[in-house]
Amino acid sequence: MLGSLYTGVSGLKAHLQKLDVIANNIANVNTIGFKGSRTVFEEALAALIHSAARPTENMGGRNPMQVGTGVKLASIDNLFEQGGIASTGVPTDLAIQGEGFFILNDPTGTYYSRAGAFRLDSLGRLVTPDGLLLQGVMADSDGNIVSGAALENIVLPLEEKVPARATTEVAFTCNLDMREDPLETILDSSRILADATGTDEVSGLFDDSGNRIVMGTNDITFDIDTTDVIAALTLTYEPGGSDTLADIALNPALVGDGKFTTLEGLAAELQAYIQAYGGHAADTVTFAPVILPSGETTQVIQWVNSAVESNVAFASTNDILENMFSAWNGAVAAANVNSDKFLGIAEGADALTDLCDSSGQWLDLVAGDTIDLSGKDGTSPITNSHLMALPDTLDTLCTWIETDFNIAEGGDAYIDSDGKLVIKGDKGTDDNLEVSITEAGNTVFNTIMALNETQSASDIVHTTSIIIYDSLGSPHALSMKFQKDDVTSNLWHWTATLDSGTIISGGSGDVRFNSDGSLASPLTYAGGVSAFTFDPGAGAASPMHIDFNAGTPGEHDGITQSGAPTTTVASAQDGYTMGTLDSISIDGTGTIIGSFSNGVLRNLSQVRLAKFANPAGLLKHGDTMWQESTNSGIPIAGSAGKTIASTISAGYLEQSNIDLAREFTEMIVAQRGFQATSKIITLSDDMLAELVRLKR
Repeated sequence: MLGSLYTGVSGLKAHLQKLDVIANNIANVNTIGFKGSRTVFEEALAALIHSAARPTENMGGRNPMQVGTGVKLASIDNLFEQGGIASTGVPTDLAIQGEGFFILNDPTGTYYSRAGAFRLDSLGRLVTPDGLLLQGVMADSDGNIVSGAALENIVLPLEEKVPARATTEVAFTCNLDMREDPLETILDSSRILADATGTDEVSGLFDDSGNRIVMGTNDITFDIDTTDVIAALTLTYEPGGSDTLADIALNPALVGDGKFTTLEGLAAELQAYIQAYGGHAADTVTFAPVILPSGETTQVIQWVNSAVESNVAFASTNDILENMFSAWNGAVAAANVNSDKFLGIAEGADALTDLCDSSGQWLDLVAGDTIDLSGKDGTSPITNSHLMALPDTLDTLCTWIETDFNIAEGGDAYIDSDGKLVIKGDKGTDDNLEVSITEAGNTVFNTIMALNETQSASDIVHTTSIIIYDSLGSPHALSMKFQKDDVTSNLWHWTATLDSGTIISGGSGDVRFNSDGSLASPLTYAGGVSAFTFDPGAGAASPMHIDFNAGTPGEHDGITQSGAPTTTVASAQDGYTMGTLDSISIDGTGTIIGSFSNGVLRNLSQVRLAKFANPAGLLKHGDTMWQESTNSGIPIAGSAGKTIASTISAGYLEQSNIDLAREFTEMIVAQRGFQATSKIITLSDDMLAELVRLKR
């Protein structure tokens, strides 16, 4: 009976210990980074009443007979389940998600904890509320963190400054719209007329007053009375016919068929009629040159009449044409009888001496006249004079203009289909033209050559700007102008300018593209240099060399040229002015990043974690800290997300991993175990009392 008493006592003791563990768990339900524990019971020593017996031929075997002596506490296990993560908004609060412990140090030794409530002390060190120092690795002056560096106190350089850095590279990420097309200056004159030729179709020509002859299929009637013989001829205009002298020579039957197309055809029909009806063999009607009283040589239809006198009448349903032959009507004595002059729209091959204005007035140009050209090519003034000679033509004038005004690649000077002098400059605003064509004292010529602007030049230019820095951190505004080439496809020119400093070399160059819009080759610099070079002045290091990075050839990661709107951007440069530390942030690997007033982000240090082969073997030290024990294994330091499978969350804290529902359940179990064990003791006491009473 005494044995049951001691067995009951062991049960009471074990359950009391279990309650102690539960109580501690519940008490720390709100302790940051707390890890709960559990109790594990095992049976105590069992007393042997008799041992086991081996079976024999005549007897069966017997099992051993033992009586247990109670229960004992086998272990109190630490439970390292992940606790909940709660946001705090404090940037130095850290929570570990995954394995590992923060490494802490004080004069007494090294400790490990999951509680990440850290603060900065006056020396810039990250410390716990009790003043233990957080361990990690400090970065060098360039922000590099050596993976195998020794652990040390994390000290943030609160007064640190980042020295200025001179810009060495400017990167561009933009698109240049390939659909855009530069425009050239276009100037034109009034219509210029010139003497018609015999091969010109009659319809569409002009009379000497500048009236256009539009015939359709109008009839011409021509009557002649010689030697009392009266005959009449009807001629019909045949548009698109073929009756030039060359055609007539090949097909004489064309003469006398009553149809005409050209001036030569009309003259041939008239001559055939006159000779057939009362004319003389010596009579000729031709399209021939004559000298007018003004001194102008022009072309007319001329009847060389050998008869003493003829009565003729020329009539047409076209009033303009009839008026041009008015000199033929009535009594015509033996003489040369001329029509008015015929004019056509001027062409490049027409001689300058044969030209008229749109009203038919002769321009009065003769050999020996001086034609003056003046104006500007962009910003360059131009003045030149040309002595006119025979046989200078409108094409000659166009050549003078192209030469004097440097119209070369995309420009032109020519006579258009309407008889106007058209001048097209090279594309782009840099080639805006101002052209004046005059001949001293020639009012008619100067008036018709007063050039009108029908299109103003415009270049395709896009500009972007970025601030770059010299070695002292002084800013310089760099502007880049991209200008589309006027002639060569997929080629743009660039020009760099600065608001301060002096450009030494490489201030302009080219950017070429492939047919798919990708960069064809690295951006090139004029003069064969490899970088943009300038002197910043004001005591800064000189010269400065800057590489303009337009992207990877064959790729679309920098400057592109496609059929999309232009987005010209200088996206990045690597220089900066001096800066002071403004704030810090901590990433998932525990790297502490400093943000400086100049926009620079630089690694300052990295929080290191420790892991153990058997974290349950760690020894509790108090203050939510642990110490290495002989059964925990040695600490292995590393960085989160790399050598240790965890991440660090800044602005969060890991909560206690205590589950109250589970703890209350375990409390009930411990309570009932304690009650049941106490009943054994009271029952054993009653039985001993009854035994004592037997003596009485």
